[in-house]
Amino acid sequence: MKFRIVATGGLCALAVLATIFVSALLYQSVMYTDDDEHSASIPTLSTSDLDKRGFDLPQISILKPRERNLIAIVIENHEGARPYQRGLQDAVMVQEHFAEGFITRFIALFESDNLPPVIGPVRSLRPYLIESVLPYTSVFLHAGGSPEALDRVKEDDITSFNGLFLEKHFLRTDGVPAPHDLFLPEDKIDDLLEEEQWTTVRWPPFATGRPARGSGATTIEVNYYSSDHNVTYTYKKGKRHYERRNGKDINGTPKSIVILETDVIEIGPFGRLKIATVGSGRALVFRNGKVLHGYWERKDGKPHIIVDKAGSPIALPKGQIWLTTIDDVRRVEWE
Repeated sequence: MKFRIVATGGLCALAVLATIFVSALLYQSVMYTDDDEHSASIPTLSTSDLDKRGFDLPQISILKPRERNLIAIVIENHEGARPYQRGLQDAVMVQEHFAEGFITRFIALFESDNLPPVIGPVRSLRPYLIESVLPYTSVFLHAGGSPEALDRVKEDDITSFNGLFLEKHFLRTDGVPAPHDLFLPEDKIDDLLEEEQWTTVRWPPFATGRPARGSGATTIEVNYYSSDHNVTYTYKKGKRHYERRNGKDINGTPKSIVILETDVIEIGPFGRLKIATVGSGRALVFRNGKVLHGYWERKDGKPHIIVDKAGSPIALPKGQIWLTTIDDVRRVEWE
């Protein structure tokens, strides 16, 4: 049986579709001339270097709550980038937010002392990506950014490593089309972080434990109004994780999926978005093949709080958390 929160208001749906269509056109028009400009002078990796580094196998160990040093890396999720994505399996958390054209972009959190061999493709920063992960880290690695994001990282509480000015560390990869060709090898990250002064955080940030009662949800679909971008999660009982299929590509195996409904406040120049990262709203939590309904709340500079309808914290399993913000949870169906 398929459960679905029924959408209402045909005119509203048409308006959303029209907005997404126009934004997508704007995004495509600026995609190759934005702040992630390709530079042929940057040192390169070869595709054989990528292949032999073993990206497809998670490197991280099972998480135990303790103090951790985390870094945030912006990773592209355009359909042209997905075949080349590396390192996502090893993030302790992947946050997924809309970018231009309502195509999502990832900001992934990694332990600084437990990195995968290579991470990428690295992409540009947005203000809401910064604000959403600031409770967990103040160290960002990215390739350019919107004017607002670049102004934000100049402030004292943030360390920014901008790949457009670090050509010996952020490497272009031969055989991968621009602008999807910028990667961060592990040794280059270590070099950048050598003198970093850390503020540790306790991880995981949410309660962990056995699942509460919930209805079955072994297949989850997130509708992005495009076969290139729609997402399907399939629960693999034997492995106790979800296989994430984004368009045609498998690009994740999280232990839990947290979907938060929030506001897309405005669409600005070049289709850039302003997204609420503080406030409250509806939440869906998927774990162990079940769905739990609840609410989220977040105050400025504080971690997300996720509770069930009775106000009790929702416990997550240990392992990778995939946190997605979306403008309407009615985009999500499961069975």
